[in-house]
Order: sequence, then structure tokens, then C-alpha cells
Amino acid sequence: MGTSAAAVWTTARRSHLVGVLVAIFLGAVMRPPTAFAQCAGVCKPNEIVVGEDRTSCYCKDRAAYAGCIAAKGRAWRNDHRQCAREAEDCFRSQGYTLTAAGLAGMACIGNCAAVETVPAFVRSCVTSCGTAATIATSVLEKCAVDLNNRCQADALRTLRNNQLSCRN
Repeated sequence: MGTSAAAVWTTARRSHLVGVLVAIFLGAVMRPPTAFAQCAGVCKPNEIVVGEDRTSCYCKDRAAYAGCIAAKGRAWRNDHRQCAREAEDCFRSQGYTLTAAGLAGMACIGNCAAVETVPAFVRSCVTSCGTAATIATSVLEKCAVDLNNRCQADALRTLRNNQLSCRN
């Protein structure tokens, strides 16, 4: 007859394992040459590598570089609080919308409480609760999610650019 299924499966697994080992070996042996200069040990003991390209390594005094990075971080931290102010302003500007959500929430509570005595209020209960949740969620998405994400992304981009300026 033919070969058993277990023998075929074992042979397939062995072939797969050999292929993986060959790929790992070739990956280790056939590495492309590095695109950057080798900067290990190039800087003086009191310096740090702050940049490199194909031919050069750029070093800067550790204390000066650390001081610059720290100053940029402190400035960012203080400016970063601006995002909270923007979110607060957004929530304040949505006051009427949030008041409508609160009123819809009160209607929700009233209509749902009345369902036990007047079963016809079930539709009104669901409608008013859904309206309250939708209004509040839309304001939350606008002020706390969208605005905050945009502000945080801008702040992090600014921090990165400021830190990159420390290399000069």
C-alpha cells in the first residue's frame, strides 16, 4: 500500500524544519553592509554620539547634551498643559449641548421610572436615554478624544523637533 499519514507528516515537518534552519543561517551569513559609520569608541569619554551618517560620527559633550534635552523636556511639559486648557475650552463651548444631554438624561430617568405604571412609555424611555447617551458621547469624542489626540500629537512632534535641535 502507501506510506502512513504519520510518516508523511513527520517527513513534512522535518523538511520544514530544515528549510527554517537554512533561512536562519543564510540570514546570518549574508547580511548587507551597514549603511552607517561604526561609531563605537569614536567619541571622547565625556562625549556621546548624537548622530551619524555613512562616513561620519557626530559627538557632543554629555553634560551639554543632557542639559539641552532636559531644558527642552521642561519647556514641553509646561507647554503640554495647553492641551488640557484646549479640552476645557471645548467642553465649556459645548455647554448648551451638554445641558440638552442632561435634560434628556432627566427625561430618561422619568420615562423609565414611569414604565412600570404606563407601559406605553417604553418607547419614550428608550428614545430619551439613547438621545442623552448620543449627545454626551459626541461631545466626549469631539473634546476629549479628537481634540486631545490632535493636540498631543502636535506637542510630541514639537518635543521631538526641539530635542533634535540639541544635536547642533
